[in-house]
Amino acid sequence: MNSKTRYAAFSLVGISIVLTLLLGYPEVSRSRAKARLLAPTVGLDPRTVGVGYQDEPPATTTLTPAPEGLKTWSSLSRWKNDRWNCGEIGINALTGIGDYLSGPAGPDPPIGQVGVGYIDHWDAGGGPLPCEEQFKAEYRGTIWFDLSEIFNKSPLPFADNATLKFKRMVTAANDNNGNKVIDRVCKDHVAAANMSWWREGRNPNTFIPEGDLIPPSLNDCPYEGCSINVTNLVNNWITGKEARYGFVIVGEDTKYVYGLYPRDNAACETYYGDFSLTVTYRFATRKISTPPQTYPLVCRGIETLKVADVDGPVGFRWIGFTFIPGTKPAGEGLLPGQCSWVDRGMRAGEPHRVAQPIEGAAAWTRDLDSSDSYWTFDVYNAGGQLQATRSERNKFVIPLRTNYALAANGATASASTTYNASFAPSKAIDGEHRGLNWLSGGGWQGAGPTNNDYLQVDFNDSKTINEIDVFMLQDNYASPIEPIADTKFDLTKGYGLIDFVVQYRSRFGDWLDVPGGKVTGNDKVWRQFTFPELRTKQIRVLVSRTPDGYSRLTELEAWGK
Repeated sequence: MNSKTRYAAFSLVGISIVLTLLLGYPEVSRSRAKARLLAPTVGLDPRTVGVGYQDEPPATTTLTPAPEGLKTWSSLSRWKNDRWNCGEIGINALTGIGDYLSGPAGPDPPIGQVGVGYIDHWDAGGGPLPCEEQFKAEYRGTIWFDLSEIFNKSPLPFADNATLKFKRMVTAANDNNGNKVIDRVCKDHVAAANMSWWREGRNPNTFIPEGDLIPPSLNDCPYEGCSINVTNLVNNWITGKEARYGFVIVGEDTKYVYGLYPRDNAACETYYGDFSLTVTYRFATRKISTPPQTYPLVCRGIETLKVADVDGPVGFRWIGFTFIPGTKPAGEGLLPGQCSWVDRGMRAGEPHRVAQPIEGAAAWTRDLDSSDSYWTFDVYNAGGQLQATRSERNKFVIPLRTNYALAANGATASASTTYNASFAPSKAIDGEHRGLNWLSGGGWQGAGPTNNDYLQVDFNDSKTINEIDVFMLQDNYASPIEPIADTKFDLTKGYGLIDFVVQYRSRFGDWLDVPGGKVTGNDKVWRQFTFPELRTKQIRVLVSRTPDGYSRLTELEAWGK
């Protein structure tokens, strides 16, 4: 289950101010906007490609590990009855002769491969006082690539793409009784290696390496080869955010804590080889001769965004804030905390942080902590952020829109069913969009496991609305992001709504679909419905299909003036 974050923030370095401001909606003077905009064509818009920078052509390198960059680690442990007749491990107490059954031999991969897996051996012993013995072996493989040709460049480049490839060479498996199993694939994982695995050469025993598993399992890798996107990890290596110790493949049985052994004779061993790491990288050079072209970005204030010290050109102290990207031109309205271009909405991949030299920022840092405040920033795309050259308070303030489905505005919520008290309907009208702390009740969940549940919101009076927003649970509910129009959930394992209808109660008492409100095959976690103004006292979301039969909503909004 999942959580969601709508408003992003930066902490103010050196100042413990919680200047809350995410940005939003102003009605900007059209004549001023047209005078400044050049209406560039799609694909050449400097707001998208990074005004003020000239990109070097990308370079691609494919690396293979040296023989010393591949290593198979083994962890061996044994257990026996601590009794007078059992003697030492591997020694018969009566004869003194070594008779310990060590089980089958473990991985001994050829050069260029690593062995991964486990071997369990259980001997129940015999006679009136049986001597039970257990043996466990675990094997893991580390893979290290020499990326010095990238790390040694100045300035440091960034990776557009990095792909780890390798093949499953041989797999051998026994079931719990020691019988050979044909065509079994071991449940191995890839993770980022750490110092204890690579540089220091320590045996990690049953310790699972630090770092995220990439991906959760190698079960789905075809025999012709695994291909894993590791771009984020390689960029962290380049910048030094993570230690450069390569990768490790961990077998499925490494979750056993030392001293606990299964009483079986199972085994699963895999050899992996043909390793390669392909990195496409580039670095940008700042244009000195051509000043960047700026565009007006309009922002609406809010009470929840922190202003922070941020990076800027050398010689200045810069401050800035993050914002919610507006999906429409600013003149068509912004929510609190949103920013948008005057002529169009923000596009996927465009920065959602504004920075300005502190000398020109004093006014808006005080002013944008209010949702009725609007500012226009002349900005250029500096790659990771939008850098402002000037800022101006807007002369026109449009009437503020109101979320009439918010409990703070007098709304109440009810549902056909509720999973338990933690997931009460009221949790979906509390103003929190991401579903934070979902397991403690970050939204509403129906009782399930069959659909046809609904969530209903009653306003405190008849209201005129023209927009309804439906927010659903994200796949990564433990660390939700601020959703955008393209944020998706998994149609087979996710938690969103696949088929549903958004409805309103007419003045005659019947339920009608809002225009465009009947949705099938949905895979987005945020759906926004806009329509000509209508007047109603109640709205609801009627669910007919989800991936697992449970209906979940993190927030339901209804906007009007």
